[in-house]
Amino acid sequence: MTFSSMRPWLAGAAIAVGLVGTAYAQDAKAVFEARYAEMSTAMQAKDSAAVAKMMTPDFVMTDIQGNEHNATEMNGMMGRRGGGGDGKGDAAAAPTAPERPRPVPKITIVSAQISGSTAKVEQQLEIHADRPGPDGTPMKLDITVLTADTWVQSGGAWLLQSSDQKDVSVARDGDVVFHQAK
Repeated sequence: MTFSSMRPWLAGAAIAVGLVGTAYAQDAKAVFEARYAEMSTAMQAKDSAAVAKMMTPDFVMTDIQGNEHNATEMNGMMGRRGGGGDGKGDAAAAPTAPERPRPVPKITIVSAQISGSTAKVEQQLEIHADRPGPDGTPMKLDITVLTADTWVQSGGAWLLQSSDQKDVSVARDGDVVFHQAK
């Protein structure tokens, strides 16, 4: 069989590999969409035990300013988020202050690639909330964070090993008040 007679077969094989690669990428996105949804639910419930089960023991999050935080620090931050309205967290809220509903983040998987037991995921988190401004008047707050995450498979489950913030943007009433990118 000559090369010219093999060309249609090679082209077909290349198309098939491309389709399988695309399907595999879609499967990777679906896997991590489910995993981030599970993590978001646990975080919304402030279930630090469930969140910890989704991270490796050596988990590290690098914030936009280059500071590293381990799982224990992340759980502490999660415990301080939200609260009764003063922005200082639940412990500092007045006992009679009503709990504000927590905004549910929108998570978008930008890309996901699995290579053996490791996955690289780029995800974007968006939070939109109405909050009292510094002067007490209502404001609309929009936060967008883009991260590059590494997941590893352990015991049949995907565990988050690292999360590196690449871009953070905060807008108040449509005006960007903070933006930083790496």
